[in-house]
This record gives sequence, C-alpha cells and structure tokens, in this order.
Amino acid sequence: MYVKDSGIGIPKEDQKLIFDRFYKSDLSRGKDKKGTGLGLSIVKEIIKAHDENINVISTPGVGTEFIFSLPKSAAMDADEDE
Repeated sequence: MYVKDSGIGIPKEDQKLIFDRFYKSDLSRGKDKKGTGLGLSIVKEIIKAHDENINVISTPGVGTEFIFSLPKSAAMDADEDE
C-alpha cells in the first residue's frame, strides 16, 4: 500500500528522522502550531507490531510517498473463500 501527496516534500537529511517521536521537519511548526510530532512514530509502531515495514520516498518541491504493507485479516481470507 502507499500514501502519496504532491506537497512540499521532506528534505533528504530529515527523512531518517521523521519517524522519531516529537520530530518536526518543518521548523515553522513550533510549539505554537498544532501537531505533536507523534503521528509518524505511532504509524511506524503499529506497522512494526504487525512485523511489517514502512519506507518513505520524498523529493522536496515534488511530494512524498509512504510505502508500507499490512497483513490481511483472517476475516478477509474467509470472505475470499466464499
């Protein structure tokens, strides 16, 4: 699966840090701005809990793509067998 946008992108030097708790790549999103810097950290932990991985591909000025996989649920497998 993937999630892709055509936003401002994430600088290369920030990409290895974006999954760290409380990290904010955009310094203009300081203490007075909304957001805690926890979102991607939580996403990564959920995906890791399923023994899967998440990767990022980003080009500043072009956009960002997050690529990840999650296992199918047993209910989805049962629906396919019908």
